[in-house]
Amino acid sequence: MAQIDPLAAVTAYLSGGALGLAVEGRVATRHHYGEEWPVGAPAAVVVLDGQWREAPGLGRCRVEVRLYAGDDAAVSMLALALGEMERRERFVVETEAGRALVYFFLLEPGLVPVYDDVLNMPLGVYPVAMMYAEEALP
Repeated sequence: MAQIDPLAAVTAYLSGGALGLAVEGRVATRHHYGEEWPVGAPAAVVVLDGQWREAPGLGRCRVEVRLYAGDDAAVSMLALALGEMERRERFVVETEAGRALVYFFLLEPGLVPVYDDVLNMPLGVYPVAMMYAEEALP
């Protein structure tokens, strides 16, 4: 069976929901501003903050979802869209490695406002905890 990459599971999940719609599909593991994305356009970038094995076959990770937008109000709106995607029950998401079983996707308290001096854009960083099966479903 194929191993599930937690970042691939998170980006696939976010792309297919309210946040994916709000950022017009711009969800990735690194920003593409100056390439495919116009500077100032809303986007979500997922960065792995920590990963460990909860039990055999069961992974857990913490990711930062970095919400980029043209102004602070737009960042707050993206945070609301991300909040709609919190899940406390199991669900399945399609990834390139196969179907990933996710046990929960929980937002941790607090959007951290930041300013990217290179891009000249505000962003908010939202920590998220996720537990997932390490192997793809059959």
